[in-house]
Amino acid sequence: MINFDEIAIRAYKNDPMPEYPSQPEQLAYLSMRALYNDFRKGNVDKDQAQQERNQIKCAYEDAIKQEKTDMADRRRLDDLRVKLATVSKEMVLSSSPLCKRAIKIIDNRN
Repeated sequence: MINFDEIAIRAYKNDPMPEYPSQPEQLAYLSMRALYNDFRKGNVDKDQAQQERNQIKCAYEDAIKQEKTDMADRRRLDDLRVKLATVSKEMVLSSSPLCKRAIKIIDNRN
């Protein structure tokens, strides 16, 4: 992830967006570029621009935290799928009615 200040500097200079940006990076870049352009045109004063910059930065940081949380959740789910796959084969081959019922539930065939 790119830090917010680097995104803001690129937007200020109208440098191109980073290659393959995440959604939070893209939104922060486009928001900051629009804010700088509005400031240059005189559509917003310095106080309003600073307030909006802080709002954009907070939203960016929140989105990055959420993205990291979501990624950790997906990793945990992937790990669970792998572990479950190894057990499910044994459950399918088992003669236990409870195992067969559990597999139907896991496979969403109940």
